[in-house]
Amino acid sequence: MTKFRRLSFLALILAGVSLPYWHHGGQAYAGESISTLQQLIDIEEIKELRARYANAVDNRRWSELSDYILASDAMLDLPGTLATPQTAERFKVVGREAIINFTRHILGDEPGGSHAVTIPVIELTSKTTAKAIWRLGTASFYDTYESNRGHWQIKSIRFEPNEPGVAKPKPSSDSVPPNAPSDKPK
Repeated sequence: MTKFRRLSFLALILAGVSLPYWHHGGQAYAGESISTLQQLIDIEEIKELRARYANAVDNRRWSELSDYILASDAMLDLPGTLATPQTAERFKVVGREAIINFTRHILGDEPGGSHAVTIPVIELTSKTTAKAIWRLGTASFYDTYESNRGHWQIKSIRFEPNEPGVAKPKPSSDSVPPNAPSDKPK
């Protein structure tokens, strides 16, 4: 991007000019218009919300999760093995209080942990909804958000220990990788 074009773009943002969302690599809202400045504000508010969620869980601030962070009908979607080691199916917890009770049961009330989620990819899907992907080590969180009266809350969290749809093959004890050195004489 040329210096002139960067300055022009910055001037449009500062002036609050409404640009179509596709200008930022996303899809246009269904006939909705939202200013570029508001898009940037919404994205920053979502980043802060996710950080508040991680801090509230790590520090066991259950009332903060209930009062500000989670939507009343929020959903937590986990691999079944996290809830019950023998379960391969997904495990879903629905409702703000149910999520808090489940998390509290799993983690206890002593502060601890470091859910430092990073590298967000946030897409505003309308004036009041958004979705994001966050990384935690090799795991991913797929979140959705909703804004109610200008206040963003987490609508859903889906946790994937690794990339979804990518099955990691389990090596069998008798399999030998191709090109591996052989113990047998030739």
